[in-house]
Amino acid sequence: MRAVIVAPGYSEKMPLLNEYYPISMVPFLGKPFLQHIIESIINLGIQKFDFVLTHLPETIENFFGDGKRWGCEFTFHLVKSVENAYQVLDLVDFSEEETILLAHEAYLPQIQLEDTHVYCINSQDRTAWCGWAWLNAEKMPDIAKLHGFEKIHEHLIDIPHSTITKYLSIISYADLLDSAKKVLNKDFESLLINAKEIEPGIWLSRNVVLPSSTKIKAPAYIGENCRFDQNIHVNGNVVIEEGCIIEEKSTIENAVVFPKSYIGEALDLKNVIVDKNRLINTEFDAEIEIVDDFILGNLNNNVLKKTLLRAFSRALALVLFLFCVPLFLTTILVLKLFRKGPVFFRNSYVLLPTKRDENLWQSCKLTSFCPKESINTLSAQSHFFLLFVPSLWQVAKGKMHFVGVPPRNKDEVKNLPKDWRSLYTSSKCGVITEQYVKSLANTKEDIYASEAFYAVSAGFKQDLRLAIKYLGQVIFFRK
Repeated sequence: MRAVIVAPGYSEKMPLLNEYYPISMVPFLGKPFLQHIIESIINLGIQKFDFVLTHLPETIENFFGDGKRWGCEFTFHLVKSVENAYQVLDLVDFSEEETILLAHEAYLPQIQLEDTHVYCINSQDRTAWCGWAWLNAEKMPDIAKLHGFEKIHEHLIDIPHSTITKYLSIISYADLLDSAKKVLNKDFESLLINAKEIEPGIWLSRNVVLPSSTKIKAPAYIGENCRFDQNIHVNGNVVIEEGCIIEEKSTIENAVVFPKSYIGEALDLKNVIVDKNRLINTEFDAEIEIVDDFILGNLNNNVLKKTLLRAFSRALALVLFLFCVPLFLTTILVLKLFRKGPVFFRNSYVLLPTKRDENLWQSCKLTSFCPKESINTLSAQSHFFLLFVPSLWQVAKGKMHFVGVPPRNKDEVKNLPKDWRSLYTSSKCGVITEQYVKSLANTKEDIYASEAFYAVSAGFKQDLRLAIKYLGQVIFFRK
């Protein structure tokens, strides 16, 4: 048996969180929701998994790896758009399998091992397919040819159906709160809470600091390493994930607080989801980002690491620019004497990372000695003198990075396909790019593939590898 989990990562009903999480990686009682799905499938005896990913795929790949931690085999497939999510199944070899469990990232139904079966749920007064089904492997090529969730369900109409009542969903903010409530009230027995139940309906994880003035009403879950100040009231149906700090006199009811969140003094939080400085009110379907860190804030240690690396990068860029000033001035002189046409080219680009909302995009100007459209055709030495050296000033100012995706202006970013635009806006602009260093073809498909690969593998080590390879090309005369 084999499981295929379709995890495109998007939910139109959760736009703010979707900027930072693929939907399946939303924290849920100590684990990403996708981990709960995987572990429930493993309990059915399946050890071979295929994942179909679109939005922020690197988040999922980096967290789960090759699956050996669970004694399983994980294979990841990247597709450009949600609409094409099922088409990639045509490339997967199912010849050695008889039965396939098809699953969807946003739902976790309570199911059992069956031959062929399609699972539906009651949603908004109608019955709808939740994306889960036991199928014969021979059905998969037919499904790969279909576009859209509804058409796939229509194709499965001849298979036995059942409407399930016990399931979890994170397709919307309200569903996320409701699902947490189901687990806390023990209405979904197959998901076990990994914490000690100190009283009926109250779970505490390790290393939680609770003053005697704290009042907790069941049901409630508090994750590892949380710190509570004096006179805090937790009034039921509350999940507080690991590493949170709650200041004095705050009240929390029917809420989910994501990991590493700071909640300030004397706040009354009801019917909300809190993720660092992001606040979502499910009652009014409103979402905002709080600017004042004394109200809501981020306690993630990675923020400090990134800040220190950024400061080091900027300082290094400044030193290199000052060292290269003679080269910079010499290049200007040579171009003025021997080039026909302008010496300087100024191009606007969007500062990354940025929000999805184009009204919040900020732009900056990059001055170089070459037109933008010729960058990928330059020799390594020309690239160094005509683009790298003049761009050092932008890196020193914190407007660019040494390594990243190529800078684009607002119109160019707007014209990217939705999934590509999401991938791009969550990345960072760099002088050295994956596409240039690896001499990839200048086609739309190759550019997307190079940026997707960089997004998946981005990090200090990958940036260092690309920078070293680029330096080698400059020194050893790549043409």
